[in-house]
Amino acid sequence: AKIDILLVGDVTVGYLADTVQKLFANIAEVTITISDTKEAAALLDDCI
Repeated sequence: AKIDILLVGDVTVGYLADTVQKLFANIAEVTITISDTKEAAALLDDCI
């Protein structure tokens, strides 16, 4: 299984990303993208 996650926030989001990756490490390939609000909005605009 593959899981793609977009986390929006500041430096503290990195700790959440580490936790999520460890949680799913044995059952799925996890790709986590961390960005600020402007980058996330641009990324979502490209998807729509």
